[in-house]
Amino acid sequence: MRNYITIIIFILIGNIVKAQTHYEEVLRFNNGRIKSIVTYNAQNIKDGETINYHLDGAVQSIVPYINGAINGIIETYHPNTRLESKGMMVNDLQEGVFEYFYKNGNPKARILYINGKPNKIANCYDRKGNILYCGPFNMGNGEIYIYTEEGKLFQKDYFKNGELIKSETVN
Repeated sequence: MRNYITIIIFILIGNIVKAQTHYEEVLRFNNGRIKSIVTYNAQNIKDGETINYHLDGAVQSIVPYINGAINGIIETYHPNTRLESKGMMVNDLQEGVFEYFYKNGNPKARILYINGKPNKIANCYDRKGNILYCGPFNMGNGEIYIYTEEGKLFQKDYFKNGELIKSETVN
């Protein structure tokens, strides 16, 4: 019994120490609704989850910070609460596969990022789930085609070594 009490005391002390090293700031829109809840460490650096909200109160994004840098799975949401995008961030840079979704929940595209730069794009869709051609893009070079929800091509983005060179609207 004495060992259990000792363990409980250590757990309580650990929680108190953590509570003293982190605090939350609540930011509000002009209408009083919560805009963001930001977690900071004792050095006033973002550390922990930041949750951002749409004006109507629905979650807009969940962003994990570690010592000031975005690290972990980041999620963004459409105003209708459906997932808009999801992917891994490492030291503020996109890393690995990011998935993008339409407001109806159907997939939009999957893009592979390396060190924050797009490297490969696959699985482009219109909002009904029909497969679209993503463009001649590979290893960070070429064109990425951007479509309307109905599947009509409206923009071409040109990349070199993962850097956006120019965007061109298609009529």
